[in-house]
Amino acid sequence: MRDALPRWSLGELVPAAELLVSELVCNALRHGASPLRLTLERVPDLRCSVSDGSSKPPRPAAAGPEDEGGRGLALVDMLAARWGCERGLPAGKTVWFELHAEADTPVPGARECPDRENVPERDGGVPDGLGTSKGDWKSEAA
Repeated sequence: MRDALPRWSLGELVPAAELLVSELVCNALRHGASPLRLTLERVPDLRCSVSDGSSKPPRPAAAGPEDEGGRGLALVDMLAARWGCERGLPAGKTVWFELHAEADTPVPGARECPDRENVPERDGGVPDGLGTSKGDWKSEAA
């Protein structure tokens, strides 16, 4: 990520992308199943996707002030311009987020969660059935 984003003229997104990717990868390792895949796409700014073999969707936790965990999806929700979860076929899922280089803050209400049955709509999320991104660039790490 530290190599790809500056090549795509998105170097300013590295800190936020690293934080959010670490949250999604930790969730996949803790709650998901193998195989695990990280995908970075230039669409037109940045989409990061973490796929795993579990079809269980992510569930936001209600973390208390003394809890050590349970804030990962809240961070994704706060910092990403959009994020969502897609079922994999025949199994698994992909949790993704997008960051925009021009905007200082995310667009309110722009979050998406296409899998209506399994992931609750939150705070004005916009489920729209988005299936795949149409990026010109793609980089994967397994």
